[in-house]
Amino acid sequence: MPQVGDAFRAAADAYLRMGLTRGVPSLFVDVRPLLGDGAKAACLQQLVEGYRDSLKRWERGGGNKLRFSKVAGAQGALGARVRVRVNREKPCKG
Repeated sequence: MPQVGDAFRAAADAYLRMGLTRGVPSLFVDVRPLLGDGAKAACLQQLVEGYRDSLKRWERGGGNKLRFSKVAGAQGALGARVRVRVNREKPCKG
């Protein structure tokens, strides 16, 4: 499978972090067109799963529970959608 460049990964990371930090409800809709490209979808999935793992480690370390719940909820929803879309054989219409 082709790899995405460092520029895409850095831009996607910055965009996702900003959207998750601000709680942008349309974040998944914004990145949905990128999910048609397998390499970009895999990169987005790696980023989102990395955020999830980081938040879990932060929570175990005694992080702010209220903030963790808000951010993890948004990230969890995006991560679930990315995984579902990546694992589908046919692209979604809609």
